[in-house]
Amino acid sequence: MRSWLGEGRLRLLLPAIFVFLLALPASAMAAPGWYFPVNVSPTPTGSQAFNPDVAVDGVGRAVAVWVKNDGSNDRVQAAVRPAGALNFGTTQTISPAGENAFEPQVATAPTGEAVAVWTNTTTNRIQSAYKASVTNLFGNIATISTASAFHPTVDMDPQGGVQALWVRTVGSNTIIEAAFQPTGGAFGPVEQISENGFVSDVPNVAAEQNGGASAVWTRFDGSTAVVQTSARRELQYPRPGGGTPYRVPLVPEFKQCTASNSTHVAPLANPSCTPPQLESTVLTISSTGAGNGSVRYDAVPGNVSTPEDEADFKIAGSLIDVRCAIGGPPGCVLAGDDYTGQVLFTAALRITDLANGGFQDDPGTVQDTEFSVPVTCTLNPLTTVGSTCSVSTTADTLVPNYVKERKRTIIQAATVTVRDAGVDGNVTPPSGTCPQICGNGDEKVFQRQGVFLP
Repeated sequence: MRSWLGEGRLRLLLPAIFVFLLALPASAMAAPGWYFPVNVSPTPTGSQAFNPDVAVDGVGRAVAVWVKNDGSNDRVQAAVRPAGALNFGTTQTISPAGENAFEPQVATAPTGEAVAVWTNTTTNRIQSAYKASVTNLFGNIATISTASAFHPTVDMDPQGGVQALWVRTVGSNTIIEAAFQPTGGAFGPVEQISENGFVSDVPNVAAEQNGGASAVWTRFDGSTAVVQTSARRELQYPRPGGGTPYRVPLVPEFKQCTASNSTHVAPLANPSCTPPQLESTVLTISSTGAGNGSVRYDAVPGNVSTPEDEADFKIAGSLIDVRCAIGGPPGCVLAGDDYTGQVLFTAALRITDLANGGFQDDPGTVQDTEFSVPVTCTLNPLTTVGSTCSVSTTADTLVPNYVKERKRTIIQAATVTVRDAGVDGNVTPPSGTCPQICGNGDEKVFQRQGVFLP
């Protein structure tokens, strides 16, 4: 039984104790430290949970993932802890039922989005699941690798873009592959980022602003291990969603009117020159409408899931009813004959891509250049129609590695023309290299892109 005296003494001591505590340094009052551990995964008897990973977003929400056996398969589970709380919320199983999962990794964006990746050991593919900022539940499960893969790693940039890396087996070696998921979108094509012929393993990735990223991994050549790195730069210039095929009809090239001797009818009442004169002094077509021509360009984007550079663009062109305007030049015996020499299908190109700078990965526009394709014309079996000049080839066939894969190349074909071979019939330039640029200076434009209204 307490006495009144004891209680009185305690009342007198409390103010003194309070003053003493205020005088103590903060570290003596409540030193930073870890809370007592609590379970995140469910704990029924015999439950087996392992392989955890965790990430925290910009407001303090934590997202945890782990593997738990459901009695038949190892599956990835996830839970979210609200900012400032100790305990995680409801557990969600996010990997497919009936399949085994391993090595889950999770990343968050400052605004609350999250992504989880793991190895599906049943299919040997990397899978992913996405969580929007307005929910605690993962969805949008996708398979993002295309071949046998393992050891995934993932990170998110401040805008919610996702960078995922993993290891892929190639024969007795391994390579590092990557895929990017833009904000609110789906994972794009798989890209190989390490070299062939080595054992590359243990990748890690850090996302940067606006889709950029830095990756590191270990490369082993059988005796020496080195750490390698690669950087991803998001595109920094406008680009279309498509631009192929590009077909250009061809019409005869007439000389510009500079010294008029007539006038066109209104409303185009401009000075004109009559009769019209062809620019080419070597070639012509008939006035019966038998002539026809076009050039078509088709983009070949390649296959980013393979190490080979398969990007290219196809070039297909034809001219019908090509005749000699004069006799004498190679391929022309008499005026009016079918022409059997060469012509040049030529385009003035302006190329914008990601193959510039010292590391060949900067965006840039190349100075305008010419791309010429020499084409031999052959006799037409029809006596009423002149020769046919046709070609079907690719840019890389003519100039190896002209088109770069994974470089987001925009090729502007400013002007498409067909030139004659000149009076000497020779299209070999002084450099001796044809293509890319052909001609020795005496060639004239025979046909040009345009339209015809009969």
